[in-house]
Amino acid sequence: ACGRQVKVLSLDLVSGTDLRQEALIDVLCKAITAGMVAAFVAGFLYIRRRWAETPSIIPLEDVFGAPFNKHVELEVTIDNKQAGSLRFELLDQVATETAQAFSQRCAGGAHDGNEFYRIVPGFVMQGGDDSEDREDLTVKPFKRGLIRHDRRGLLVMVRAGPYQMTSQFFITLKDAPMLDGRHVVFGALADGVDVLEKIEAQGDAEGAPSKPVRIASCKVVESAGGTSPLFPPAENYGRVEL
Repeated sequence: ACGRQVKVLSLDLVSGTDLRQEALIDVLCKAITAGMVAAFVAGFLYIRRRWAETPSIIPLEDVFGAPFNKHVELEVTIDNKQAGSLRFELLDQVATETAQAFSQRCAGGAHDGNEFYRIVPGFVMQGGDDSEDREDLTVKPFKRGLIRHDRRGLLVMVRAGPYQMTSQFFITLKDAPMLDGRHVVFGALADGVDVLEKIEAQGDAEGAPSKPVRIASCKVVESAGGTSPLFPPAENYGRVEL
């Protein structure tokens, strides 16, 4: 149809039949048609790939409390005074590579002395290694599924890109649906609710702690297994953004 329409137009503009012009028009029309088909196929394949890569949502209750999940314990100081410890269960079944990397860093002392340099009450408290010589991770973050930011007390690794994890992490102080699919939940608080409250009290709306809050030490500890999450999911939780 494209060739016929352009051909009629060309015959109206010039007298006689120019075979070379007709051949050129046919080539152009075929090229346009081929380009449209190629664009359609590329779009279809992109949508199919994105659909296949969309992670499944896994409730925290389905993976928390497994006896083989590792636990890490963070000894915390506030203004250089002992404040107690936070114990987290790492979700090896879901965020396997991230959980393993974090436990290895704790065992190697990589987070000893790190500060919680950003504390926003009712949102998050962020810490970890933010030095220039930190070692980041390259992993597929949602290989086995996605845990939502649907409650308080979740341990989350900060992402710098699609497959790039930083050496920084944060702990949720409330549900945060706007973070789903952007960062990786790889643990949940198993003990230390009172310590979490003490740390949160040091923050403000700007995120600047009123007193220095540091991780004195981070170590891997034995898991008791068979426990349940300390905090329930938020009611009327927001929609996931991927």
